Amino acid sequence: MMKRALLALVLALSAATPVYAQAPASLPHGPAASIDPARLAAGRALIAVVMPAEQRDKMMDGMLTAMLGNVVMGALRGNGGEAALEKSPSAQHVFTDFIAHERELALSDVRAAMPDLVEAYARAYARMFSVDEMNQIRAFYQTPAGIKFAVRGATLLRDPDVAAWQQAVAAKEGAREQGEMQKFTADLKAAFEKDGVKHVS
Repeated sequence: MMKRALLALVLALSAATPVYAQAPASLPHGPAASIDPARLAAGRALIAVVMPAEQRDKMMDGMLTAMLGNVVMGALRGNGGEAALEKSPSAQHVFTDFIAHERELALSDVRAAMPDLVEAYARAYARMFSVDEMNQIRAFYQTPAGIKFAVRGATLLRDPDVAAWQQAVAAKEGAREQGEMQKFTADLKAAFEKDGVKHVS
């Protein structure tokens, strides 16, 4: 669950920030490649505007709360548990507590990893864009439209269409994993029995 939360977070940030799919061929690639100090400084200035330090915790909380709810609800749907959940107030309480607990764990992980993620984005910007381009992008983010884009981008996972897509993917995955685990358990049991090895059921 934690790895999935971090992956979804990175994807959400990628959707909300102007990191393009391919950098110009003339720019260096890879974390070991040297970066011009002026470009790196411009990249850090850009990420400071795209993801303001004082708003990061709020952005992460909103994204993770929406993402975890979508993923877990989708998984329940895929396993046929959604209908049962609707009939059980006690189960709904457990579900709500689980989401809150997972959110806090994920937030703790993300906060610890945030400095490295921010620096990685700054270095990515520095590789992808020139100093002048980054200055232009930063100027956009300081306009009313740019500010709105950054703020609304952080709520992307709460959009009904995005939430429905994520729940559908999680439902499909949940249904598949249930069958895969049953097959794996049966195959493993058969393998142990074939070799005469005692195992825990």
